[in-house]
Amino acid sequence: MTDVILNHFINDENYRSPMGAVPATTALTLRLDVNKSAEEIKSVRIYYAYGLKDFFPGFIPMECDWADKNTSSFKKTVHMDDVAGLFFYWFEVRLQDERYRWCFPDPDSTNLKGITLTDSLHFSLSGKEEIPGFQVTVYEPDFKTPDWMKGAVVYQIFPDRFNRGENFEKKLIEPYLRYPERIWHDNWQDDVDIEGREPIGYEACDFFGGTLQGIKEKLPYIASFGVDCIYLNPIFQSRSNHRYDTGDYFKIDPLLGTEDDFRELCAAAEKYNISLLLDGVFSHTGADSKYFNKYGRYDSIGAWQEKTENKVSCFTSWYKFAGAEGSTVPAAKIDGHRKLIYESWWGHTNLPNVRETELSYKNFICGEDGVLAYWLKAGACGYRLDVSDEIPDPFLRTLRSRVKAEKEDAYIVGEVWDLPSSQISYDAHRDFVFGRTHDATTNYPAREAVFSWLLNYDDAKKIRDKFNYYQLIMPREVLYAMLNPLGSHDTERVVNVLSGASTPAKRIDQKRYKLSRRERELGQARLVLALLLQVAFPGAALLYYGDERALEGFKDPFNRRTYPWQQKEPELTDIFRSILKLRHEHAVLRTGEAEMSAVSADVLQIRRYLNAPETETGEWTDAFGQPAAGEKELFVLCNRSESESDPLDILGGKSLAAMSGALVLGADIKYFKA
Repeated sequence: MTDVILNHFINDENYRSPMGAVPATTALTLRLDVNKSAEEIKSVRIYYAYGLKDFFPGFIPMECDWADKNTSSFKKTVHMDDVAGLFFYWFEVRLQDERYRWCFPDPDSTNLKGITLTDSLHFSLSGKEEIPGFQVTVYEPDFKTPDWMKGAVVYQIFPDRFNRGENFEKKLIEPYLRYPERIWHDNWQDDVDIEGREPIGYEACDFFGGTLQGIKEKLPYIASFGVDCIYLNPIFQSRSNHRYDTGDYFKIDPLLGTEDDFRELCAAAEKYNISLLLDGVFSHTGADSKYFNKYGRYDSIGAWQEKTENKVSCFTSWYKFAGAEGSTVPAAKIDGHRKLIYESWWGHTNLPNVRETELSYKNFICGEDGVLAYWLKAGACGYRLDVSDEIPDPFLRTLRSRVKAEKEDAYIVGEVWDLPSSQISYDAHRDFVFGRTHDATTNYPAREAVFSWLLNYDDAKKIRDKFNYYQLIMPREVLYAMLNPLGSHDTERVVNVLSGASTPAKRIDQKRYKLSRRERELGQARLVLALLLQVAFPGAALLYYGDERALEGFKDPFNRRTYPWQQKEPELTDIFRSILKLRHEHAVLRTGEAEMSAVSADVLQIRRYLNAPETETGEWTDAFGQPAAGEKELFVLCNRSESESDPLDILGGKSLAAMSGALVLGADIKYFKA
């Protein structure tokens, strides 16, 4: 008896049309091929689960479209719901001999094609678990992300470590250095602290004195990379150097400057066509803040004062103290005022969690005169949302409404480490890419895919399949606005990762570690290829300050060292300029269609192209159907091998040098190599 084989491909419009994510109410046509004659098949059904927070099941009979003695092809059009969400589907085939077969996504194909199973998969429809069907992302029909961010170049700055400025005077900030936990580095070239002060120890409270004025002075340098947007790590008054422990949402940290300095920075950046993206930290505040005020450093009555001094605070309802309704901290842990327990971010007591859905807090952040509106009016172009997957969807929806009402083309990007279209956190699928919350998220999955290929963990076919899958499950408006990082303040320095160096177990050894000459050469060679792929991918290319000089360092705090302005600019920095500026030299790299192919295990090719006119008088269009000027097509190639490639037709029969890349525009070829 011949085995039953079921065929379905989500990247073939003969099997799924239209392919990719679709707007609500779309008519989706699905096809399944069975290697049996129609007479041998009793029924074929599409089973589905649709929803987001909760999922609703159903099934639809399919109809035979055509058949011969060896194959039967079944087809059915399904109308998506008018509410955006996720539509998962799979197939059931019942044969005349009462055998059943099921078709689910094949993980070995990165879910691009089906696999035939003799038993159905079992799963929950609660929304708390992954549903193993073929995924269709259904988004709001009017979902629009900022055009200026599609294909942009973004430069990320950790403010304390970037530049002090020519007129920096320590005496002006000395009053803010008096707190006992703070450590000051007079020498800009000092290494970062890892010990802190006794008796507490390390608290990320050592400072080098980077300022907003210092950033302003370096705008010509930043603009030389073709940068469209500067993303600033938090700049509001805080206790620590990273400033994710907000003390006052309406005040620039005095160590960085003033509100006037911020407004001047925005105005100066605008002259270079550069926007300023702020880091919004809304899942927690600092314990040392005017809202919590654990150390009594603010003149406000904070939540801490209400709990310890029997005063009344307007902020207490923002927090989750032990025993309070909705708190995950057991009341039994309270020991009078000597041990006041409250819910905090991942157990860090200097970061008390807030109740984002508490009305007064929600209005404080998202109201007409709230934090979001205030800084947008001051010149910000949008927000990167810290730990976005830990913020409730209702708050995120309100946040989007306020931001877009204030500035329609403002950009909202969430810190999300997984694929955002099917992200599950806190026992629910999240509302991240459907048009109700974010414009996009941080694309760490793409980063990991690139690194896995460059480090020889995956071959080119694997990264090709991952890339194709990303394209098929993401709305285009999101895909082209995704923030694609190579490095960030939360990851090891990219040259360390790509060098293949292992992270020492002890922090003191991490601090002392210097890449060997071989490791550094290897890391820099792969870094150039990673950058070229980053520019070739759809989405915004994120450059973390110092990566253009291949700064070394493992994770926090070693990825947050000062920028080495005192050192001569290396050749690598100019290679970065030439690659990043491709985004402005070739518009097709910003909004053109994209497809990836595997030339060999070691050679990747990305084709960016425009859509040909449908009529003789029509215009060439980009991925969004908009008329587009410039080149109609170009290719980017990367060879990860330490040996030259085989001869390539696209290079006129020439080989691609070891660990190098190329941009091919007709007969014009530009080569890139560290």
